[in-house]
Amino acid sequence: MDTQDFTRPIFAPVILGTSRQGRASEHAAGFVVDHVSKRPDIRTELIDIRNIRLSIDDAGEALKDPKFSATVTEADALIFVVPKYNHSFPGLLKHVLDTNLKEYIHKAAGVCGVSAGPFGGARMIQNFLPVLRELGMVTIFSDIYFGSAGKLFDPATGSITDPAYGGRLEKFLNELVWMARALFGLGAKTSARLRGSLAAISVNLFHSEYGPLKPGLGGSDKMLMNSSVCPSGSRK
Repeated sequence: MDTQDFTRPIFAPVILGTSRQGRASEHAAGFVVDHVSKRPDIRTELIDIRNIRLSIDDAGEALKDPKFSATVTEADALIFVVPKYNHSFPGLLKHVLDTNLKEYIHKAAGVCGVSAGPFGGARMIQNFLPVLRELGMVTIFSDIYFGSAGKLFDPATGSITDPAYGGRLEKFLNELVWMARALFGLGAKTSARLRGSLAAISVNLFHSEYGPLKPGLGGSDKMLMNSSVCPSGSRK
């Protein structure tokens, strides 16, 4: 996201995190994509991990899928729709995510859990959030819990039967947009100001520790080049 594009819609792909047949998560992902597509401040697309073919005889970034990597790189935020399998998330999703690293850093992320039980994948989310953090993403504090998914979605049409989820998802997306724009602002719009503030702090700390600059030195870079900064009492 370039500085001049700060007000443009954020790009937030929806990642469907299971490949199983008969997955109720597919209905949940469809509901999310449909809702997001109606918002003028977000554009999206569905990433179905079923369509990402990866081998299992290699590891990590050696397996990168070019299209998935390019989409994640372009994204400002990621929305995960993930089922709970045995208190956790699908291993295939972890396998897919591990093929990238730098592409995720400082991207906002939100999680929608899906489960056959009433709690909507709460325990899956609890286990999934540390993984997203380790990959460099910044998770929002809002989650969506699609509980009792077999009853929540009409098996014939895939439509959601509880209209309250529309309002819940709206709040979730508001938070995601806010976080994505805040991260962009910190990373681009205020970076020059932040660097200037840090430089001023560094100079002040140096003065307090080592005294004024030597004559002829014109800035913090020259100052640091002409002095080995070590802990107090151990300067070389």
